[in-house]
Amino acid sequence: MSSILLVASTAIFAYINKQIPDPYLDEIFHIPQTQQYCAGNYSSWDGKITTPPGLYMLAKVYACTIFASCNVNVLRSFNLLGQAIMLPLVLHRIGRTNGNVRHVDPVILQLMPVFYFFSFLYYTDVWSTIFAITLFKLSLSSSSNHASDGHKSCLIKAVIGILSISLRQTNIIWVGFAFAVEIGSLVQPVPVHRIDGVVPFLAAIALASLQLISKYVVRRLPRLLISYAPPIIIFIAVLVYNQGSITFGDKSNHTAGIHVPQVFYFSGFATFLAWPILLPQFLPALVDLYSHPRRLVVALSTVLAAVYFTTRVHPFLLADNRHYTFYVFRRILSPFKYALVPVHVFTAYVVFVRSFRAAPFLPTFAFALATAAVLVPSPLIECRYFIVPYLVWRCLLHQQGVRKLVKLEIAWYVLINIATLGLFVGHSFEWPSEPGIPQRFMW
Repeated sequence: MSSILLVASTAIFAYINKQIPDPYLDEIFHIPQTQQYCAGNYSSWDGKITTPPGLYMLAKVYACTIFASCNVNVLRSFNLLGQAIMLPLVLHRIGRTNGNVRHVDPVILQLMPVFYFFSFLYYTDVWSTIFAITLFKLSLSSSSNHASDGHKSCLIKAVIGILSISLRQTNIIWVGFAFAVEIGSLVQPVPVHRIDGVVPFLAAIALASLQLISKYVVRRLPRLLISYAPPIIIFIAVLVYNQGSITFGDKSNHTAGIHVPQVFYFSGFATFLAWPILLPQFLPALVDLYSHPRRLVVALSTVLAAVYFTTRVHPFLLADNRHYTFYVFRRILSPFKYALVPVHVFTAYVVFVRSFRAAPFLPTFAFALATAAVLVPSPLIECRYFIVPYLVWRCLLHQQGVRKLVKLEIAWYVLINIATLGLFVGHSFEWPSEPGIPQRFMW
């Protein structure tokens, strides 16, 4: 199926490049910056770019080595290479060493609508996602193959982690998540028998935990440090150099804050995309929620408070009518701000609780924490920020053997991709402030 997708993606890529040959939207920053690097001008930097220069360095090697050119088509093809060839190859390669990963169909990840859409443009999302997912899969592989996880494997993870944060600085969160997944596989359940008295019971748990940590974690600590310390150290060094900010440029429009509803927007987004495989969970989720009225009231009150006190509206969201989020916010999220609270509770419960009801605690807790850490500080509602959390979540579902209705899920993805790419290429409009320049709808 990946071969069919490769042919289809190549044809779509050729058509898009024929219809839209010039840089569009954020490409007007990324493409000239890469062309500066291709020309050897490494001191040149566009202050509007907020991400690290990893993509430009990798794309320069790709473009200059294979094509001896850094034009628009060549640079866009670098992302097509990532989506159509590199991601499935990586997943198949790791799948041979880990039974849990073997059942993940690469097509499901490749066709994820937002990820698939941006694989035809020159954005940072495709390769930053590939490296983040690869590191996550490697951590799973190490979890189930401790004996074969030698220093070479640890060095590979370190390099992948460094490449990951060199393309998107928030990927440091997913480096930490991969570390937590590997730690979680080492620490076995604490064997504590029934003990009378709270203090003796807690003391027994503490002692057993220390014994397990010393037995499983400390023994592998050098390899864990080799795998995960380098990207963390580099991230901290860059943070200090950049005066405590993770944003490289245009800092005034990218200041961090507290925007808790982002988590609910993500759970709604995930439910919208994955409804074919979540469908069997909907009724049990409603039963769970309504069978515990006190918990439901607490959940509703908590979400209502988060929406009331921490909702942020970024100026970019209100100003740019090319993105779907502009219309979703104006027509749904803003007018029905408080009416959507029960929907937020339901989708968050389905995505973060029901989906993981049979999963180990630490990986699922680490996923929820990582998702919040990535999304909550951002005041801007941006579907591209949901790509990595969604794909990691989707992989965790596969890891639990959730493979029902996958054909319907793929068909749903294809339908969305046809609609969004068709609208992007087939319809354009103009802004009065920029006559003669076509604008297009996109994620």
